Amino acid sequence: KDPVGQKGARLTSQISLPGRFLVYVPDGSMTGISRKLRDTERSRLKSILKRVMPEDAGVIVRTAAEGAAEDALEADVERLQALWTDITDAAKKASPPAVLYSEPDLSIKVVRDIFNEDVTKLVVSGDNAWTTIDAYISAVAPDLRERLDHWVHDRDVFAEYRIDEQLMKALDRKVWLPSGGSLVIDRTEAMTVIDVN
Repeated sequence: KDPVGQKGARLTSQISLPGRFLVYVPDGSMTGISRKLRDTERSRLKSILKRVMPEDAGVIVRTAAEGAAEDALEADVERLQALWTDITDAAKKASPPAVLYSEPDLSIKVVRDIFNEDVTKLVVSGDNAWTTIDAYISAVAPDLRERLDHWVHDRDVFAEYRIDEQLMKALDRKVWLPSGGSLVIDRTEAMTVIDVN
């Protein structure tokens, strides 16, 4: 896990591979389902997982799995299972030290964790990012591909959508809330003070 504050990076022998709807745990037996989901949805997902999960692996179901179709969950499991097979095959051939697998870059993480049916459009600027994201979406969620938009104009995408302006507002000392209230954030030597108005 990444370093947080004063704590350095942590290592674990518990291998887990995150997917779009679930986290695949090879050589694990436990099945965990996000507590944010309703009981009816939890039981539906549990019954699907009994059918699609292999015997020798565990799984942690993410909140994003809410309402997901059985074939989408099965595709996620199959993709992560194939990835684990590739990793174990590479481990047999590799001479240490060698990287067998690393987390995808930030753009893929954002798409995996945030881009779902609730997002109407994802605008991608840059040819490399477009190629990477387009290939990932085509493989993992082809139904969302029509919501991808490749930005090829001369104008800066951040300026066009006024993102710089929004970032400046969010990083300002006074942050206005949609409710009409505001937060005033002051960082002092001893603490961060947040005044809620």
